[in-house]
Amino acid sequence: MMPDHTKQAQSSILEQTAETTNGDHTAPRPSHSVSNLETGPRRILQRIDLYWLGSTFALLTVLAFLFPLSGDDWAWGSQIGIDRLDAFFENYNGRYVGNLIVLALTRLPLIAPFVVAATFTSILFLILDISKNRTAWGYAITSALLLAMPNLLWNQTISWLSGFVNYALSTLLVLIFARAVQADWLGQLSTSRPKIFRVTAIVSLAFLAAQFMENVTVFFVAASLILLPLQRLALGKVSADAWGWAAGFLAGAIAMFSNEAYQRAFGGDEGYQQVSGIQRAISKLFGPVSQSAIIDNLALNVALASAVILLGTFLARSRGWGKMLVPTILIFAFIAVAFALNRVDALTGLPPSWRKISGIAALLLLAGLFTISGSLSKSRKHLLLACIAAMIMLVGPLAFVDPIGPRLFLVTYAITLVIVNLLFQEVAENIGRTVMSGLAAVAMAVTVGLLCSYFVIYISISAVSADRLSDIRQHVAAGEQQVVVPKLPFPKYVHAPDPTEGVWATRYKLFYHLPPDLTIQLK
Repeated sequence: MMPDHTKQAQSSILEQTAETTNGDHTAPRPSHSVSNLETGPRRILQRIDLYWLGSTFALLTVLAFLFPLSGDDWAWGSQIGIDRLDAFFENYNGRYVGNLIVLALTRLPLIAPFVVAATFTSILFLILDISKNRTAWGYAITSALLLAMPNLLWNQTISWLSGFVNYALSTLLVLIFARAVQADWLGQLSTSRPKIFRVTAIVSLAFLAAQFMENVTVFFVAASLILLPLQRLALGKVSADAWGWAAGFLAGAIAMFSNEAYQRAFGGDEGYQQVSGIQRAISKLFGPVSQSAIIDNLALNVALASAVILLGTFLARSRGWGKMLVPTILIFAFIAVAFALNRVDALTGLPPSWRKISGIAALLLLAGLFTISGSLSKSRKHLLLACIAAMIMLVGPLAFVDPIGPRLFLVTYAITLVIVNLLFQEVAENIGRTVMSGLAAVAMAVTVGLLCSYFVIYISISAVSADRLSDIRQHVAAGEQQVVVPKLPFPKYVHAPDPTEGVWATRYKLFYHLPPDLTIQLK
């Protein structure tokens, strides 16, 4: 995630740490001055963008070549995937676009790593572009926090190809939608091309984007419909783009939820997907949903709390502690509870009636962010509140469905990173160049360290995976019907890493064209 590691490159980057896409952070400003979320045409790529994004793409491509196929990848890349396609996913799910993409990528091992790297790089760029913080320290902090996501979130959305297609691509599409709405609202869209072409492209993209993840589809429909009256009230008119997003998302949602799998789920039939009642939904919302969406994100929570506390401290000097005391106390309470619950056994060890404490911690965070928003510049305040609303709309539907897992929360992780960047920009405008240069250097070091650790881990995993398959093939060629092979190292970094007895062994043998009667034992 780093540009060139030479001293010259580091110096070039650090020199830019106090710059934003619209000016110098060291310049004084009133507490509610016009922020850099301004109207007008968007800026072209800067030098820091080219350095960081190019390095990110190159390094992530190499890293993604080390990711082994695992779990559901073996199903999608084998005859099982073809059978699902032949039935066009009838009674399976309505993630039609995602299903088609994973069918293709599991058969294109030389292309998939480039897609993974391009998606990760685009998510990084859009987080910073939405928050208008395409600075060296913005790239460094955001890269470090993306790499520091919880292991389960990483191995289910980045290093696992099937999970990547559904969850990383849908996260990217949410950010694309958010940036497009922001540009439309601020009048940043180009008027040089015929509007009909852009609206047609929007409808098409929206239709496809609504066929990846169910909760994201619900968000798309709700957000695009809410946008229509908001534009009418705030801007005096509704843009053609806004109508295009709403029409495309509605059409895509109809296509997705017309699949019989959802009719069965809502009807209470037994199947992989189940729908919860109100009482269980509330329990899940305050328990596992809040745990995965917020509590488990240890590094992100530290960054978020640090930004709020720093901002509150600096603003209190000029305005007094009257307005800053409440958000600071709320964030301190949140981070204390989050640290206490960060270990899974800490939550499962509690009596059932106490397990809703994750939801209480989440409410403390939301309340802290809401109260601090009044101290931000107007446009940053609006963007912060929009991010909070988007997170609520994205996690709300998850309380009503089973099963849920960490992979469903990559999109809220990305939105929280937008909030982190907004808050740190306000902090940067109060602490100046020197401190931000130091912060950039620390974040760069963390990014390099995390990236190096990932390379060590996945080089080991890739080597064992390749040797294991080669050993199995040798035993099969020798006519043996039983083989003993090692488990992959670092199992926390690969989703369903081993062909354990049962469904995973069956799919593993199908994918690698091994005899169905072969017995695989793991040591």
